Amino acid sequence: MGLDTATHQRIYRAIKEDYLAGVFYPGARIPIPAIARRSDSSVTPVREALYRLVGEGLVEADPDGGFRIALPDFNALANLYAWSGHQLLSALHLTSRSAIKAAMARIRSLDIGPDPISIVTATSATFEAIAWASGNSEYLDSIRRTNERLHYSRLAEVGLFGDLERELRTFVRNGTIDVKMNVRRRVTAYHRRRVEHVAQLCALLQGTA
Repeated sequence: MGLDTATHQRIYRAIKEDYLAGVFYPGARIPIPAIARRSDSSVTPVREALYRLVGEGLVEADPDGGFRIALPDFNALANLYAWSGHQLLSALHLTSRSAIKAAMARIRSLDIGPDPISIVTATSATFEAIAWASGNSEYLDSIRRTNERLHYSRLAEVGLFGDLERELRTFVRNGTIDVKMNVRRRVTAYHRRRVEHVAQLCALLQGTA
């Protein structure tokens, strides 16, 4: 790996880590010079990393050459939640009862704290476990990308819903006879709830911009 490629990867990972840690907010302008100084690099690899994140739907390019954290409008957010649910239900269709039971067992011990990042991280882990159970790596990659695109919307959910920890734990509820059916119902209910509240979530997201 050449020096330029190594620098690009390092900066890309650092920005992605900041994104997932909630350092930014939707619509926030990304401070390219500050990132370059912190990374001990020129602005060129920073811009290259940001263009890569544009391709992933996490960042938007401004006409003036700058970059901002993506801020979805009503239709985009509704479609993204619907797409998330569609992918998960499609993955479940391929999943055996034993595989989904094993997947839920993997996440039963997740430490879901009260802080927003912990809840959102646990949500992503739950949905990635469902995708993993399908045995199809394309579902896992796609769900992971969708989780990242919904990251800040899910952080906003914490300010709207007061029961997210309890809601997550229903996915791995002990004593459920048909685990696959329970997960299918939970996935459907989870996404229906978000789609019904897209207007409020958009207002919360836009209020931070």
